[in-house]
Amino acid sequence: MTYRLITILFYCSTIMSITAQQPAQYTLFRYNLFDVNPAYAGKDGSLCANATIRQQWAGFAGAPQTQAFNAHLPINYISSGVGINLESDKEGIQQGIQAALSYAYDIRLSKKAKLSFGLRGGITQMTWNGAAIRTPDGNYQTGNIEHKDGILTNINFGGAAPLLDAGALFHNDMFKIGVAVKNLTQNSLNYTIINGKIRLVTNYFFTFAADFNLGENFKLLPSLLFKSDIAENQLNIDIATLLYDKFTVGTGFRGYNKNSTDAINFIGGVKLNEKIKLYYAYDFNISALKSTNNGSHELLLQYNLNASFGKGIPEKIIFNPRYY
Repeated sequence: MTYRLITILFYCSTIMSITAQQPAQYTLFRYNLFDVNPAYAGKDGSLCANATIRQQWAGFAGAPQTQAFNAHLPINYISSGVGINLESDKEGIQQGIQAALSYAYDIRLSKKAKLSFGLRGGITQMTWNGAAIRTPDGNYQTGNIEHKDGILTNINFGGAAPLLDAGALFHNDMFKIGVAVKNLTQNSLNYTIINGKIRLVTNYFFTFAADFNLGENFKLLPSLLFKSDIAENQLNIDIATLLYDKFTVGTGFRGYNKNSTDAINFIGGVKLNEKIKLYYAYDFNISALKSTNNGSHELLLQYNLNASFGKGIPEKIIFNPRYY
C-alpha cells in the first residue's frame, strides 16, 4: 500500500494532471444514508448525528483510516432538511479532509410517500507528507531526508478544491431508493509542486433499503449500495434483522465483478436508549489482500433527539376585529 502511494506521488511529480479521489468506504452505509445522499437530510424525523470511525485492512501498513461526523434535521415548515458533513480520510502518506453543508427539499407524492432532492456543497483538501516519501535513489540512512529529486519536497504539500454533490430519494414507510452524484463538477485540486493538479472524479451511487415487518418483534432489513466512477463498479449487498426494536444482526457481501471480490461483512447493533444507537461492522477480506491484513473494523455511534420540529406550515389565522 505504501509503495503504491509512493508510486502515485511519483506520477504526480512527472505529469501535470491526473484523476483521483475515491470516496471513503463504509460498510454501515444503510444506517447513515445521509453520508451517501444529501437528499436524505432530515429524513430521520428529528435532529440526528452520526459519528463514524473506520480502520480498513487492520495490520496493513498505510491502510485507510477514516473518521467522520455528520448531523442533519428536518425543517418541516418549508418541507426541507439541512445538514453538515465533516470527514478525515488518511491513506499512507496522503490525508484528505472534507467539510460540506447540505440542503434537501421534499415533494409529497401521497400520504406516506415523498420524493426528495438534495444538494451538498463544500470544500475538500488533500495533503501529502513529503518527509515520508521514499525514492529509489534517495538517501535516508543518515537521518536526513534526501530524495535526490528535483521536484519532490520533504515537507507537507497539497491543495484544496470546492466540491458539489447532488441526490434524489424516494421514500415511504417501507422503502428508501436513492441516486446520488459526488464531485458533480469534477473540480481540480491544485497541489503546490510543479503547479500540477488532480481532477476529482465524479462518482455515482444507487442505494436501496427496505424494512419488512415479519412479526411483532422481528424486522427484515435488506439493503444495497452500488457505486461507480464508470471505470470501476462496486456492489454492496446486506441483509440484517432487527429484533425487539433493539438488536441488529446482519451480514453482507462486497465485490466488484465475477472475477474480483472484496469482503464478507458481519454487522451488529444495539439500541442503548431512546436516543442512542451503536453499530459495529467487521469485514473479512476475501480478495488477494486477505493474507496481508486482519480485516476491517467500523464503529458508528448514532444520536437522534426524537423531538418534533413542527408538522408543517400552520394554517393562516383570521382575526375578527370584534374579538381581537
